[in-house]
Amino acid sequence: MIMSQKMISLAGRQDRELVESRFGLVDLPDDALFCILSTCDIQTLGALCRCCRKFNRLIQSDSVWLKHCRNFTLIHPDFTVLKRTSLKEQCRIALNWVKHEYRERTLLRHNPRQIPWMQYCDKTLWISTRNTIRCYRVQPSGQLREQPHRTLTLSTHEDVSRFVVKDNIVVSGCRDGSLFVFNCENGRKLTEFTKVHCMDTQTVDIHNSTMISGSRDHTVKVWSNFSHYDASECEPLRATINVGDRVWSSAIALDGRSFAVGTAGINPDTAIGVWDIDSCQKLLSLNLPRTIGAGTLDMKYESQHILLTCGYDSYLR
Repeated sequence: MIMSQKMISLAGRQDRELVESRFGLVDLPDDALFCILSTCDIQTLGALCRCCRKFNRLIQSDSVWLKHCRNFTLIHPDFTVLKRTSLKEQCRIALNWVKHEYRERTLLRHNPRQIPWMQYCDKTLWISTRNTIRCYRVQPSGQLREQPHRTLTLSTHEDVSRFVVKDNIVVSGCRDGSLFVFNCENGRKLTEFTKVHCMDTQTVDIHNSTMISGSRDHTVKVWSNFSHYDASECEPLRATINVGDRVWSSAIALDGRSFAVGTAGINPDTAIGVWDIDSCQKLLSLNLPRTIGAGTLDMKYESQHILLTCGYDSYLR
């Protein structure tokens, strides 16, 4: 009898050990594992995804990272790219930004002692060098490949001060006050306006057939049908506006009915103004308490009713 009880006890222990050896955490249903994984921190999830293929597959799910992605913010000019990116990848990128962990490599060396003006659009990078604007195609690997047939060269030895790329057209300002218009597909010069400003052309912007240019000579000029100008015709200059201070930046509204102008900020009353395109009359001034001389270096219409500005005072407004 005693021998039989020992045998039964031994058999029961062996069955329990057999069950415990066959079943573990990975044998739980996926729903139960998702509940467990959703409570883990990022470091634990990183360790678990290296344990086995099942954990690695489950941790790729957005439901596991939903709680963590609420603590991070990613900004991308193309929202569809973020929609195609998994929440795990978004958390990884955001966490690397927070920890300042990144890989740095030199894609292009700029030799001249001048800060270049740059613009990125449609996977193409435009960079100014002296009196030349070079075009580089951004490869899927991140490398830059120059496109020599789209190199734009000004017919002057003065440096490029500012340029804008829109609607298959490049408009460039120059240190001698001139303006140059190019076709950005083939690099052909469409027209030029020689020394229309008395000093540097600090800013340009275009919308359809309208162009505005601003200079250190305190003036903003409004142009119409600028891309088809012929030297035998009258200049398509519609108006010249004296804003009372050096012009640093400008931007045409998205509907093309008004434009904003940012100045050097010496006169607080003219720091930022909005003007009507047709009448060239001032609509309003956006004046905020700021340090005298803290000019508005750049501006951009984010939407029809939202204007972003930045300047020497290190604020983005």
